[in-house]
Order: sequence, then structure tokens, then C-alpha cells
Amino acid sequence: GGWIVFVSWLGSMMYYGIRNRQHGAVGGVLALVVFAMSSYPLQLPSFWVALMFLGAVCVTEEGTQRARIFAEKLLTGLLALTAVGLFVGQKGNYEAYRRWGRMQMLYNNKAYESVAEDYHSLHDKLKHKPEFLFEEAQCLSKTEQYTEAIQVLERAKRLSGDPMIRYMIAKNRQALGDYREAERELLQAIEILPERLYPYYLLAKLYAEPEFYQEDKFRAAAGAVLTKEPKVESTAVREMRTEIKKILEKK
Repeated sequence: GGWIVFVSWLGSMMYYGIRNRQHGAVGGVLALVVFAMSSYPLQLPSFWVALMFLGAVCVTEEGTQRARIFAEKLLTGLLALTAVGLFVGQKGNYEAYRRWGRMQMLYNNKAYESVAEDYHSLHDKLKHKPEFLFEEAQCLSKTEQYTEAIQVLERAKRLSGDPMIRYMIAKNRQALGDYREAERELLQAIEILPERLYPYYLLAKLYAEPEFYQEDKFRAAAGAVLTKEPKVESTAVREMRTEIKKILEKK
């Protein structure tokens, strides 16, 4: 429902822009829409501000002072309401973000057991942040709470298109022995970002599991790890290839 309202709003904005001969503003809205297809522009407030200004220009009749004044007042009112809404919504979250910042010091030092409960206590306040959910799930996974980690990551997957979330889900499902679901997550992650080497590495390790061993699929995934050109050569790439070579020698 929200998506339909949003698209209808964009459509009416461009309709009035064309009718009012504000072709530059219409082009700006179209450019933002095209950009949004392959990125996350509306996660940043600056893009919302740009969209509001473009909308105000679209509804302004060319050469009509009254319409221009109305559009400016409308924009000012909307921005004021947005500011008030953001203030009310975020009031009280300051302390939660401060605690998260302190917890990240322990998280970055891999003290997962000592900080796992703290992440859980902040879940309700920061569950809108995919980065927080990823860190919480990492703590749960490292303390062998795989089912709980998957639940947190499923929410993060609804908020973010980062394939790293799917990699994490696959690793937790593999730890639980749910190999089919782990395979499905990795294949979907490859469809999102096919040039990355890491999901092929995880697939090869998954197919190498004795309970899920599939020689043809394993060798195909291992071949991708060994032959696929990475965007950047790194120590991690060399370590992955070395590990896959060792697994191949044992098969």
C-alpha cells in the first residue's frame, strides 16, 4: 500500500511538472527514480530534500507568482513537519546509540560472549538498523545460537539488500545442518552480486560437507573460486583459494 501511494505521488508530481512546463524538475525526478533502481538513495536525508524541492518546482506554474509562493509555503510546512516527526521519533534513542558505540569496541575485539546480551537488550530500539542487526546476529552465531541468529538476519534481509546478510544466514543454516536452505541463500546472493568470490567459496565448502556432498556442484564452485578474477587481489582471496585447493586434494 505504501509503495502504491509513493509511486502515485511521484507520477502526479511528474504530471504536474510536464503540465507546468517544468521539464528540468521532471528530468531530475526521473534521474532520481532511475538511480534508485540500483542504489539506496532514499536512505539518505539529502535525497529526500532534493526530491521535495523538485516536487515543489514541478507543481509551480511557469511565470505564476501565486503558485510559486504556495509551493514554497507547502515545502516549508512539509519540511517543518518532517523535522518535528524525526525529532519526536528519535527522541530517547540517543542513549541507545551511545551504548551501541561502546558495545562495538568489544564487538570489534571479538568479545562476542560478553556483549551478546547487551545487543539483545537494545534490539527493540535499534532493530531498524541493518548494521546493528548484523552485529547482533554475529554475536549470536559466535555463541552457537544459530536459530536466533537466523531470526535476526531475516529481519535484516528485509531492510537491506547487502548480500553479506545472506552469506551469514547460509553459514548459520549450514551449522544447523539445513543444507538445502543454505544453498538457496547462497545462490540468491550470487544473483544479487555475481562478481564476488566469497559466495562461491561458501558454496564449495557447503558441497564438501559429507552429509551434502555433490561432486559436480562442488567442483564447479571450487573452479569458480580458483579461476574467477577478483576485483582486488588480497590476502583473503589467497587464503580462500589455498583452503579450496586443500579440500580438492582430499576429494
